[in-house]
Amino acid sequence: MKKFSPVKLFFVGSVLILIVFTLLFWNFYQNNPEEVDHVRLEDWSRPVELAVNVPSVSYDVLFSEEGFELFAIQEDRDGREKFLNQVKVDYAGEVQEKLEIDRAGQLSFPVVAGLEAENYLFYFAGESSRNQDLIARDLNSNESLVLRESISFSNALHYAISDNMINLIYTEKAVDSGDDSISVVGFDPENQEEAFNYSYPFDLQARYPKLAKIEDKIFMFWHERNPDTMFISGQEGTINRYFLKAAELDLETGELTDEKILADAYGNSSANIDIAQVGNQLWISWVEYNRDAEADFINLATFDSDGEFKYHLQKAGFNPSIYVEEDNKNLVDISRSDRRTSLFLSQFSERDVELKSQRMFPDLHTSRAPKLLNHQGEGHLFWVESATTGRDIFYSNTVAAEDIKLFELMGFSAISGPMELFSSLILFFGYPIMAFNFAFINYYIPIIIVVFAFYLLGKISFGFYKLKHSSPYLSFFSMLTAIFLFIWLAQGELQYLFSITSPPGSQMPLIAGIVTLITLAYIYFSRYDQDHSIFIGFGSVLLWFYWLAQAGLVYEFYQYFI
Repeated sequence: MKKFSPVKLFFVGSVLILIVFTLLFWNFYQNNPEEVDHVRLEDWSRPVELAVNVPSVSYDVLFSEEGFELFAIQEDRDGREKFLNQVKVDYAGEVQEKLEIDRAGQLSFPVVAGLEAENYLFYFAGESSRNQDLIARDLNSNESLVLRESISFSNALHYAISDNMINLIYTEKAVDSGDDSISVVGFDPENQEEAFNYSYPFDLQARYPKLAKIEDKIFMFWHERNPDTMFISGQEGTINRYFLKAAELDLETGELTDEKILADAYGNSSANIDIAQVGNQLWISWVEYNRDAEADFINLATFDSDGEFKYHLQKAGFNPSIYVEEDNKNLVDISRSDRRTSLFLSQFSERDVELKSQRMFPDLHTSRAPKLLNHQGEGHLFWVESATTGRDIFYSNTVAAEDIKLFELMGFSAISGPMELFSSLILFFGYPIMAFNFAFINYYIPIIIVVFAFYLLGKISFGFYKLKHSSPYLSFFSMLTAIFLFIWLAQGELQYLFSITSPPGSQMPLIAGIVTLITLAYIYFSRYDQDHSIFIGFGSVLLWFYWLAQAGLVYEFYQYFI
């Protein structure tokens, strides 16, 4: 039988470990997809980047049969000017055309509204945030109209449609006094003009207004500063500083009636409140800081035309976006974990007490401001990721979803270049060495006991002395048996075989068995002097431990890429 160099066999064994356990991991995922949480949700396509260097989280989307149009604001490299882009994208996420609509010193809050086959884009534009105009742009004729002039520090543009009228709402701030006010502007598409303009000043701060039509009534929702939090210092003064309030709005007179406080609210971002309507009921999601849990929590409640407000459930997270259509109710939000912010998808109902949330795209770690939309029964998700400068807009949908492939399961889809792939090979061969630093009790103690026993028995019996030097299998199996017995008696669980990784419990016996067979093959094909058999057996145990750590690493290799 031809023998080979132990060094060559070492590399062959490591490559064999990588191939065999990659296939076993793939098979495990196929049979137990619910136990593998590091891959994207298979119902959603792989995320694609639509826009880069976006200065804010405000953007909007207009759907069509062939794809959609993204309206987002970007800025020059020097940041002196911003420009509003119209990006036409197909449902595979490929950009078809990119147009610049407007350019100014300050641009913000693009919003698209459709009425009777006519689509309009509304946004703020001006020299600076102290002096902006509210622009209405007809996307069919590309003609623009200035609805309001000289608006200072505009924020959070939103709309609702009623009686062939597009009703816009936003906040602005008086330059001289600094007081906040909420403005409601009616746009008449037929006559291409402003129909009315109401302003509601506030002594304290007002933020993030929303409009909604429920049956034949228009309701206004907003965040208003809680006066009891005005003079609280420290971190406590930044928590739940606002009330979530609601009132019915009469568009004929501008009168607000039945104003009420609905709940406390954190109120630190326009992305922390969302509404969705189904039938005669409005779902509201907003963020409140939970002092006991010391974390952001999303509340879900309903609001009807009679002003009845009803809590339904709460979950940890922030930046909620909800889509509701009869029994199909979905919530996408952001959750924090180890300084990462990730997208989670939940399905809910009015009866749910707890939500089962699933992480959507584990290889993205700085997600913010999701926007979950539905078009022709398919889900479309937009969100932003933090970038070196500003933010980047990403997109995924359920239209072009594809199966999870082996490359993605192993985490290699997150590799950005050849150097990262090369470093992964170094990691694969180098990191298991660290396992020796964490295995003192479970490995070294039984090995020392066997070495001591072999020494004593060799002194007592010359026959045993010859036997231990004639075959490496005796020392190998003796040490391996001692390790298994020690772990079984001292620890009681097989997982203590693995010192730096924790593969699935059902795979541990299989991993130990296959690594043992590969190590036996290594001994069998190795070229060595028979007098060194005892040392080959001892060394093979250390190699067995190294390969065991390597095999466990295959199951967690993805952690070093995503």
